[in-house]
Amino acid sequence: MTEDIPVLADAFLKMYAGKTEQSVKRLDASAIKALKQHLWIGNVRELKNVIIQAAFGTDSDVITSSDLTFNVSDPEDYEDVHLKNPSDEKRRITDALSRTGWNKFQAAKLLKISRTTLDYKIRQFGINKDEV
Repeated sequence: MTEDIPVLADAFLKMYAGKTEQSVKRLDASAIKALKQHLWIGNVRELKNVIIQAAFGTDSDVITSSDLTFNVSDPEDYEDVHLKNPSDEKRRITDALSRTGWNKFQAAKLLKISRTTLDYKIRQFGINKDEV
């Protein structure tokens, strides 16, 4: 559940700080938003890896969305984008665009749809880069 993500992320940050004798870092609002919008195909271990990598990757005490690196999963691991619930479909599309840095070809491949279909869906849902 998305409300658990900030709690888990904070726990991982505290764990990281305890092992490295660094001050506890915190996530800003943009990082929390990015974590909540990400489609976690993996498990909690994937979230932990993203958080620890961000903590190691910044000298700042605040982790922003630009510090987060999400691994693009193999398309075989990604479920079909065609869902009955439009909000889930939009979320998966925005997640794929985010994961691929708005590379529509790669996002379409990840979603197992054509580039033309992806363009149609982007227009249909009114998705823009500011959302992703």
